[in-house]
Amino acid sequence: MGTRIIGLFLGGILLFVGALMLNPEFRQIVNEVNVELLEQAEEQGLLETELPMGATNIVENGCEVDGVLTGEIRFKLRGVKWSYRCASVAPMDDELPDLSGMDGAFDALETQVRECPAAVSVNDEGAGKIIWYDAASGRAYSLSMAEDANGDTLQSIANLIFTAVSK
Repeated sequence: MGTRIIGLFLGGILLFVGALMLNPEFRQIVNEVNVELLEQAEEQGLLETELPMGATNIVENGCEVDGVLTGEIRFKLRGVKWSYRCASVAPMDDELPDLSGMDGAFDALETQVRECPAAVSVNDEGAGKIIWYDAASGRAYSLSMAEDANGDTLQSIANLIFTAVSK
């Protein structure tokens, strides 16, 4: 009887893993992750943060943005896709580095994420981003959401994430 229960349990696990592997979204994520850059981003601490409670479908990655190693964490929160990015960059005189990878027409408003200069932007399609620079650590950050974006939500989540980063 005990052997049969163990067999059923292991069969259930194999069925779950098989279904997960056949999921096209899972295969796409595996293909998108650059393991070498991910390891470098982890070594540099570019992925060290806490995501908001309720975040799901969390994928960590390393990528290059404008030739700079960037740590990226993609996740879903309340059904919306988000992307958080962090990179070590030299300070810029008059403009904030934009790691978001989001192109197009955005109307930016100056703001702050904690004590750091920031700019929050939302486009006509409902996508949005907030970018900020922490001179103390020499790191640039971006947080973007794919839809239903608004400045208050972006700034609130950015403050929450940045508080966890700077602990």
